[in-house]
Amino acid sequence: MPDNFRFPAFMVSALALILACGYLFWIDTHADLFVRSAFYFLLASSGLAAWNARALIYRLLTTQVGAMVALVGAVTVISLTLGHDFRVLADETNLLSTSRSLYLEKLLRNVTEQFFYYDSYHTQTSDHAHRPGLFAFLTALLHHLTGFRWYNGFVLNTLVGLTTLMFAYQFMLRYSGSLMAIACAGVIAAFPIFQLNITSSGFDALNMLMIGLVYGQIYRFLYKPSGQGFELLCLLTLLAAQARYESALLAFPLLLIVIFKWRVLQGLSYSNLFPLLPLLALPIAWQKLLSDSFANPGESVDVVFALEHLLVNAWQMVHFFALGQSNGQPVLNIIFYLALAGIAAFLWQTVKNRSWFSPARQAFYFCLLAQLLLTTGHLAYYYGDYHLAWINRLSQLQLLWLAPFAAYALVLASRLARPAQARVAVFFVCGALFITGNTQALNNASGKSLTLFKEFKYARHYLQDHFPPETTLVISDRSGMYAALGYSAINSGTARNRFESLQNNLDWGLYQDIILLVKRPHEFRPHPLEAHFTARELARFQVTAGEHIAIIELGTTPTAP
Repeated sequence: MPDNFRFPAFMVSALALILACGYLFWIDTHADLFVRSAFYFLLASSGLAAWNARALIYRLLTTQVGAMVALVGAVTVISLTLGHDFRVLADETNLLSTSRSLYLEKLLRNVTEQFFYYDSYHTQTSDHAHRPGLFAFLTALLHHLTGFRWYNGFVLNTLVGLTTLMFAYQFMLRYSGSLMAIACAGVIAAFPIFQLNITSSGFDALNMLMIGLVYGQIYRFLYKPSGQGFELLCLLTLLAAQARYESALLAFPLLLIVIFKWRVLQGLSYSNLFPLLPLLALPIAWQKLLSDSFANPGESVDVVFALEHLLVNAWQMVHFFALGQSNGQPVLNIIFYLALAGIAAFLWQTVKNRSWFSPARQAFYFCLLAQLLLTTGHLAYYYGDYHLAWINRLSQLQLLWLAPFAAYALVLASRLARPAQARVAVFFVCGALFITGNTQALNNASGKSLTLFKEFKYARHYLQDHFPPETTLVISDRSGMYAALGYSAINSGTARNRFESLQNNLDWGLYQDIILLVKRPHEFRPHPLEAHFTARELARFQVTAGEHIAIIELGTTPTAP
């Protein structure tokens, strides 16, 4: 295709995307087709992004030896001190289940009940994945390298954490100097929520990385416009939108760049595949059309997002970053105050130098708009308070402005020392922040208070220590969490309807063990299933002052000779 036709063809594809979304909305959502095609859209998007970013990837992989050792060391210390755990349920196990479906069947679905027998999995109940698919897709790629391993989500987040630090270091090194590179990577590594997220199996760490890559590419493109640079910006925006729900808002800054740089974009040279890029965004809108709402079951969908939540949650966000540490939240307040000082210094330099419309400042305005939109998405949500134990993981997004501004303040302060001592001073402060942040993350009083976190942790460890997934059936009202680990798993309603079949399966050795997991008050109350089997309580673990999780082995009643 001639160069002068590629950009108009890109706009035609964008129009075709709008028409396709209209068809899905008004005519038929084709849920089954979405489940079957999403893997290939993700494969195409990520493959093209990797090819366009090959020079950047090479630069990351050739990070200075000293810096690489320090960054790998930081991630290693975080992993060893905090360990890896499912911290926010059931998000993480749903993502794991989806990754296993992508690996085994190339289907973007979440399996909630399944049987494993004759060396094969047999799905009983499932639904299309409601969570964006990028994290599950990348985890599935790891499964393709190692076979299915339930801990591959942790491996992915460890790699995400290292990549985030490497990118922050390399970007600042290139555009702001070595001291800013050290300080920015150090501040990110020290932030407790960052440490907790990269040792979990959730998608928040990946989300921040993808948004950061978009911001970095906005800067690179505006600093030196090129067709390849704009293609990469589009692809990174597509992938970021499939990392978390609200990241689709990055489409608005991208649209503004198209509007303000229209003449520049028309004169650039693009690849032959460039006109097809808008069509790769189809799964983003498609998945949202298939999802009913962001409300929890039984709650009104009318109040999920509302401006009335915005001011309240904005104040709570300031309180979280400014004073949350004293309330047991995993946050370093000093980073917030350093960032405020950095913002003041940045504004002073901008006014002093009158550099309002330099390429760097233009990039800053677009990134600022994106950050405000993403933050509004968080704060307008009815559970948008970062103090909530299952929500504070979202605060990692704010590192995208906290880290560079806090680093800027550190660098300015270091200049009070002699030039030879400035680097040592920055290293020392970052080291002190890292140790303090690691302690905050290790304590994590709010996160460890979650009942479901304790329930799943105790049950998972006991099951994995005593019962192999291939020969064990787990009965739980949260069966999907155990199906994600590779167990045969059904809920208690299904088990009651099929108890005779389950007894036969146990008698004939299809399963060696049937385990019932039930949370109940300390006063003994038998589960209805215990009337159909012989029941033996193997262990119990207290999860609240008045409740415990009981692990019960079910067996068949022996027949008389």
